[in-house]
Amino acid sequence: ADRARALPEPLRAALEIPPAAGAPPADFPERWRALRIWAAFGVAPEPGWFRGCQEAGAFRFHAMAAPVFPLPWRGIQDGERLRVRWPGLPGALAEIGPEGGRWLAPAPAGDPLDRVGDLVRLLIGEVGEGNTAPPGWRWRSLADLPPCRPAAPRRAALLSLPPEGWLERRVHEMLQRWDGRFAANSPSALVYAAWRWEVLRMALEGPLGEEGLALLALRRSPEAILEALLAAEVSAEIRREAYRRALETIGRRYGDLHTIWEWGKAHAAPFRLLGWGISGELPVGGDADDPWPTPMDPARPYRTAFWPAITVEGGSGLRLRTAPAPPGWGWP
Repeated sequence: ADRARALPEPLRAALEIPPAAGAPPADFPERWRALRIWAAFGVAPEPGWFRGCQEAGAFRFHAMAAPVFPLPWRGIQDGERLRVRWPGLPGALAEIGPEGGRWLAPAPAGDPLDRVGDLVRLLIGEVGEGNTAPPGWRWRSLADLPPCRPAAPRRAALLSLPPEGWLERRVHEMLQRWDGRFAANSPSALVYAAWRWEVLRMALEGPLGEEGLALLALRRSPEAILEALLAAEVSAEIRREAYRRALETIGRRYGDLHTIWEWGKAHAAPFRLLGWGISGELPVGGDADDPWPTPMDPARPYRTAFWPAITVEGGSGLRLRTAPAPPGWGWP
């Protein structure tokens, strides 16, 4: 908390979350271990169990999950409502109907990873709808969802840097033609994401340390962090050096020919088929702020730890869909 005081307000607020009442504060390694354990079961307590937005009088609601098959979330129809839950647990993590709904979210007054046990005990013991949220959690209304408006990449801060050398000139030309989408086959998306992460590292690892930066990246999307840094006028020297490091890292990992770079190769998602001993990685597109969000895993930039397992689209009616399948892969 002391090191966070020098940060811009939006970033400082993300780190200054007090522990839940009555729970001893967990240090970062304990919190990180808890996150990885729960991710193995297909849940994402720090980034949020769910993501969603409102669009033209309707809403999109994503149940986030680690790439584990069978998919851990289930949608159960209950009259006109849809209940989203874990298999085998009677309590719902979200209840959605034609006129709206609600879902459980970490409360601002607590660290969710300190009180996940309370949540599980509530779900196992719940027999009805249940109106009481466990400590460190709260029910949120679908009316709280923001508009469906993907964050526009702030490439102007990158393109304002004069290109140096042949490679930067070619990459600049490529970025100027980029449509801003984080498509799996986009080389520009990879360049931008790598540059963005290097800016975050250079500006924040000093005051926060590696673990503090990772925790911040769990609670705020990289684009939101970059926006706060640019508003605080992060130096051109940092942006310039971050660009050099990004191109160097990409070239070392994926080759020197920029036209064959692909965001999906870096933004891969690990998957496991439970009971079969089969695992691997799948290239996926998107970003934390994408309409189909795929948040970055701070422990393994630029990969993703989670993707949308199921999505509910609602308004006058409800429609349940699985996320778009990665290239060459069909959902089981």
